[in-house]
Amino acid sequence: MPTQQVYWARRALVLGVPLVLLIIGAVIFFQRQGPVTARATPTNSVVATSASPTPETPSQSASAVVAPVTPAATPPATSAAPSTAAAPATCDPGNIRLGLAGTRAVKLGTTQALTATVINGSDVPCQLKITEANYKILIVSGTDRVWSTADCAEWLPAVDLVVQPQAAAEFKVDWTTQRSATGCKLTGGLGAGTYVATATFEGSLSSGRVVMDLKK
Repeated sequence: MPTQQVYWARRALVLGVPLVLLIIGAVIFFQRQGPVTARATPTNSVVATSASPTPETPSQSASAVVAPVTPAATPPATSAAPSTAAAPATCDPGNIRLGLAGTRAVKLGTTQALTATVINGSDVPCQLKITEANYKILIVSGTDRVWSTADCAEWLPAVDLVVQPQAAAEFKVDWTTQRSATGCKLTGGLGAGTYVATATFEGSLSSGRVVMDLKK
């Protein structure tokens, strides 16, 4: 017959094994279910956080201020084409006045410098061109033809310029106190006496007379 100690040992074994199995089963059950907090409903703090804007840091604010702005492209300036003014018309002989000046006393064998002027008497500029065909200076003594620029184109300076209203074109013509002939020929044979020079333009306009006293 078993003793009392053996009896209680058997009783403890019979009662303890089911208890241990129950504990193990409970542990396995709760491990499979997972933490209770993992299935919790999100709180309203998330909504509040998302509704409130995140404050800008100083660096973010500064970067927003200095953000470069690409300027609008400016079309290149186009230079205006230079205006071409119309050339002045040729001087009308009806608006031209002639002038001629020189020294009264002239010594034979020297050069008399005659100063010729062509005055534009109109109210607008005009183009003046002096040639041997439209302008000449003639020197006579009584009825004796002595000298003329018509005998040599080289004795007239080249004049081709714009004359302003009421202004004059001025040029010099030299007379060597000699006779002239066609082909730029010069001869002597002049004596003391009175010689008169005049200028003409386009065959119809005349200057005043320049009186010269030639002396030896």
